[in-house]
Amino acid sequence: MQKRGLSPVIATVLLISIVLVLAVIIFLWARSYLGETTQKDLGGGPEPIENFCDDIRFDVEVFENASYVYAAAVNRGDVPLYGLSIQKKSGGSLKLSGKFEGGEKVIKSGESSIIILKDNSNLRNNPPDLDAGDVVRVLPILLGEKGTAQEEYICGSEFGKEITIVRE
Repeated sequence: MQKRGLSPVIATVLLISIVLVLAVIIFLWARSYLGETTQKDLGGGPEPIENFCDDIRFDVEVFENASYVYAAAVNRGDVPLYGLSIQKKSGGSLKLSGKFEGGEKVIKSGESSIIILKDNSNLRNNPPDLDAGDVVRVLPILLGEKGTAQEEYICGSEFGKEITIVRE
């Protein structure tokens, strides 16, 4: 009579290969589930970018004149600002993000810059419902790194300012 069955060596090899395949699947799932966080480094080593939102100090005013609706910002803190996100308070449907004008990508401590939000001379590419008297929430945008790519991060509403658009 012939013996039928797996040899102990083959059974052990199959068991080890199944365990390795499951370990690789779990590792890939965990890596994609946790993701890579956006980080910023101001000299003290990289930290999650959301930790820097509490250190932001800035002043901003939003103006409307015959040509433009624009935001003028001054950075009073130590964290460089990359841009501003503007959200209209009434209705909340309007959301704009803008980068600072000029050669630099960021405004550093003590510097100021403007962002043109609406060009009144060219209404084709502009939001039509942003005018003097409107209340907007202005949120700071930071620039961080995710891997080797640079990525924008908009701080939460608790770090923003509510501003009424003023006619010049």
